[in-house]
Amino acid sequence: MGAKIWLITGCSSGLGRALGGYLLERGDRVALTARDPTSIADLVAAHGDNAIALGLDVIRQAEANAAVAATVTRFGGIDVLVNNAGVAIVSAVEDASDADIRAAFDTNFFGLMNVTRAVLPIMRAQGRGHVINVSSGAGRTSAPMIGLYSATKHAVEGMTQALALELAPHGVKVTAVEPGAYATRLTENSITGRTSAAYAGAADAMKAYLAGGRFAPPIVGARVIAAVADLDEPPVRVPAGTDALDMMRAAIEGQRAELERWAELATCGEE
Repeated sequence: MGAKIWLITGCSSGLGRALGGYLLERGDRVALTARDPTSIADLVAAHGDNAIALGLDVIRQAEANAAVAATVTRFGGIDVLVNNAGVAIVSAVEDASDADIRAAFDTNFFGLMNVTRAVLPIMRAQGRGHVINVSSGAGRTSAPMIGLYSATKHAVEGMTQALALELAPHGVKVTAVEPGAYATRLTENSITGRTSAAYAGAADAMKAYLAGGRFAPPIVGARVIAAVADLDEPPVRVPAGTDALDMMRAAIEGQRAELERWAELATCGEE
């Protein structure tokens, strides 16, 4: 498919690190970013001129602008942006504080927008490019204790769908990749606040799920993202992993059943 130039956020661990390593091994050129760039120095050292490590906290627009400029200076352009940086928030909706909710949205949505806005003028000028937003299976459905995390990813999904339509005339593609559960540090570094007695049962169930789940390695998602970027006509949304695919199928079937059950109610106001 030819070597590509990538800018990836959130490469210190998990999916971002796995993706960066996978792309470098296949010969692509990659700008790896993290809040602490020393955490990715080993990847750069192993791949020489094809890699660059950049400090980037996505919630800071100036840092996003600088990372994009440094990538273009080093490699001459950007073919693919992967908005991967994210944070989990595990909390009952009622229990979460304003500060925790805003922190989750700052990284997962507003931070994503900071980097996207910095990249788009370059891609439009090139007349090509691909923005890949790492969403989640929770971007199409939800569950107790992840409602606010899900809300951030629903926001990403809605924006992605519109952005794909807006950028199509400019030759720029947009995709939301929806991973299932991977064995990453996302939940270890999640935002968690107090849990009230009313939601203790839901919290215990979530803890049991996280402790007992057999999660796929992040390389699974990395391969899906690479394959999506190699397509001439990529999807706007695509699950990543068997569990995500099964989750999407169940969610769509459930939504369709609910829609048909209440179709008469939906039209009851019409004469």
